[in-house]
Amino acid sequence: MPVAMGFITLLFSIGQLISPIITGFLIDYTQSYLSAFLLSAVLTFIAGAGAVYLQASQRKQWKETAPHI
Repeated sequence: MPVAMGFITLLFSIGQLISPIITGFLIDYTQSYLSAFLLSAVLTFIAGAGAVYLQASQRKQWKETAPHI
């Protein structure tokens, strides 16, 4: 568990470092916040879909390996 928390923290900090750079570039390039908000919405949707997929695959794997009583 500590390794997983460290990995999550590392990825989160990388995102915190990169996000303002990309957002600032998008706002400067388009002169609008709309593109930054749309990018955020799309990435959030992809992350949510990935989480649902991982949960479903883990649940399927658990059902296959669980002992039948």
